[in-house]
Amino acid sequence: MLRTKMCRTLLVGGLIFPLSVGFRQNSSLIRSFGLPRKAYGRHYSTSSDMLGKKVWAVVGSHGRNPIADELVRRLQSLGKTVHAVNPSPAALDTPSNLEELAPQPEVVDLVINPRRGPDVVEEMGRLGISLLWVQPGAEFDGLQDKCQELGIAVHYGCVLAET
Repeated sequence: MLRTKMCRTLLVGGLIFPLSVGFRQNSSLIRSFGLPRKAYGRHYSTSSDMLGKKVWAVVGSHGRNPIADELVRRLQSLGKTVHAVNPSPAALDTPSNLEELAPQPEVVDLVINPRRGPDVVEEMGRLGISLLWVQPGAEFDGLQDKCQELGIAVHYGCVLAET
C-alpha cells in the first residue's frame, strides 16, 4: 500500500527535508543518500518502522487536550497497547512518567507543551526507549541534538494523518 502524506520528514546530516512521497519512495530516497538501514536507524526512523511497534506511550495533557485522547484511541484501534501519560502534576488518573509503565513502551508519542518535552526525552534516554514520534507543535529547540546525543530516533508527523 502506498500512502502520500505531507507531514513526513527525512533527517540527513542534521537537515530535515519534508517529504510528500510514500514509504516506498522514502526508502529509495534514503538509499540514494547512501545510508543503509542500519546506519540511519538511530537518528531517523520511518513512520512504518514505528507503526510496526506494539507498545506505545502517548505523552500529553489527557482530558484537556482532545488530540491526545484521540491518539490513544487511534493507536488502540490499530491493535497497539497504549499508555496515556500525563506529566502534569494535577493529573491523578494517569501515570505521570514513563518509569511507571509496564510493559515499557517501544515508542513515545509526544503531544505536549514544548516546555515539558526535554524532560520526557531525558527520561526516554535513561530508560533506553529509542523511538520518538513528535506531533506537530510539540517540537522544542534542541530536540534533534538531544535525541542524537541519547541515541533516540525521531519521526516528525501526525499519527492521525499517517494511519
